[in-house]
Amino acid sequence: MSYFVSLGYLHDGDIFNTTKQEDFDPSFSYRRYNWRSNFDFNITSTTKLSFNVAGKMGYQNQPSYYENVDSPDERFFKTFFTAPSNEFPIKYSNGIWGDGLSSDQNIACLMNEGGSRNLLVVFMTDSRLTDVNFITN
Repeated sequence: MSYFVSLGYLHDGDIFNTTKQEDFDPSFSYRRYNWRSNFDFNITSTTKLSFNVAGKMGYQNQPSYYENVDSPDERFFKTFFTAPSNEFPIKYSNGIWGDGLSSDQNIACLMNEGGSRNLLVVFMTDSRLTDVNFITN
């Protein structure tokens, strides 16, 4: 018998300095765990059985999720890049977030409105039975 096992982890963090809220985490992040294992069994001198298992599990987090929008990421970054810098103050002295005439354009305000967390799980298996004697005869 021979075997191979591999485990992996990836964390892609946020470029924004955000604070986790009581109800949600407004940061952009992606965490992924992946695994793979291969097992080869020599049943006879000419017959080999291989069994492989692989998979991944990923968590994606993002702020300001809009349910009725085709792409929440596109909505977030479009707002970020099209917000006029001179239209409104970021935050008023009374602690209220400023917003433009077109509304929904203060990125700091959007990052405190909520978020989404998505989970993706993929699991794969395969097996192979090889008989060298069958091929050569």
